[in-house]
Amino acid sequence: MAEGFVVSPNAYCDRLKTLRVPRVEEFVGRRGPFGPVTLFDLTIVALLENGGPMTLESVAGRLEEAGAHSGAGDMILSLKKSRRRRNPIYEDEEGLLALDLPHPELESRLFALDLRPP
Repeated sequence: MAEGFVVSPNAYCDRLKTLRVPRVEEFVGRRGPFGPVTLFDLTIVALLENGGPMTLESVAGRLEEAGAHSGAGDMILSLKKSRRRRNPIYEDEEGLLALDLPHPELESRLFALDLRPP
């Protein structure tokens, strides 16, 4: 390894230059400027916290661990409904949920979640 080279601990947050690596617990039950933080928003936070793609089951488990609840009683089903064909989340070639980092919708979400300065 070259002198001064540092392996990134969080690839997503480093690429996006977010203010910090978020924790899902900080956002569960919180209100943003446009209303309550949604499961869709929490999925974005979980992916940012992880620093890369995750399985749907891993996202569901992480949200439940952080205290999030599904209105339908089935977190996986609720997550499927909340993110269906919505940017900036997509399913990669391996079937993992991932963030489309250059998508403009991600920028507005980061700002609304107070993870990006104005």
